[in-house]
Amino acid sequence: MSIASIQPGDRVLDLGSGKGLACMEIARATGAQCTGIDFTPENVEKAMLFGNGNMGFGYYPHQNDPGLSGHSGAGSASIVIDFSQASTKLTECILSISPIQPDDQVLDLGPGKGLACMEIARATGAQCTGVDFTLENVEKANAVSKERYPELNVRFFVGSFTDLPAEVLADGPYDIIVSRVALCHAHSNIREFFEQVKKALKPRTGRAIINDFLGGDGPPSETTLENVYQRMHFTEFKGPIQWRRTADEAGLLLVYYKDISKHLAFGYSQLETVARKFNIKGANGDTLLGDQYRESVNAVQKQDIVMNLAHYRLL
Repeated sequence: MSIASIQPGDRVLDLGSGKGLACMEIARATGAQCTGIDFTPENVEKAMLFGNGNMGFGYYPHQNDPGLSGHSGAGSASIVIDFSQASTKLTECILSISPIQPDDQVLDLGPGKGLACMEIARATGAQCTGVDFTLENVEKANAVSKERYPELNVRFFVGSFTDLPAEVLADGPYDIIVSRVALCHAHSNIREFFEQVKKALKPRTGRAIINDFLGGDGPPSETTLENVYQRMHFTEFKGPIQWRRTADEAGLLLVYYKDISKHLAFGYSQLETVARKFNIKGANGDTLLGDQYRESVNAVQKQDIVMNLAHYRLL
């Protein structure tokens, strides 16, 4: 099916929409109204509440990663899950790596519209505070949490995670800090990020779990610059060596570090499938988005881009 004939005023019906990824891609690419129907209430609720601002890359149990399969959040290795389910599964892995107690205070840096923060609060009973630099995200997260999940102890603030708001720091220190694929938007200020993590964590017992999108340790290829850096509006990616060195220099002690790049590659392959199914164009209007996603898979295979999961404590 091609979406070339879909106009901004058209109404599109997606049968079996899951959590809405294809529907959102069609609406983004064409401006049309897209309605999804799915038999799973959970899928429909998440698609309606959060839109496309929370579907980050995640963890796929079928990849059978020995570094995570021992954790209770890893899940069955016999089931291939979809993109949005993988995002939730990674949150479960984070919880299993460093268990959170009901009386803990959690700080989520770059929470988007707050889905992971709410999942953590629901699963643990802990208070979860999110800081995001986008006003729209924060307004949506606060509205959803108050209207649909008033029992959760969550709140969201506009601010930069390289210069945390005074009110957020004043409510600390925090038992645990989490960040999922958000730091990549500020690699030019990565030192300030880790310094803020150290500043906000509780002395001696505080810990941080950070999932990030990184560059390689060497220079990227021209195709990676075009199809990843330019498409995602990134100007700088730190590689794993420099990334870890910066965290060390900030006074954080590495407890656990895992390269989960194959999960990143599989996520891109799922996005590629959706983009090709509907013949979606990239943002420049010329290149097929499926081709760009395929180049992103290739970039992971060349180690031009990687994804990690790291657990830190204070020295």
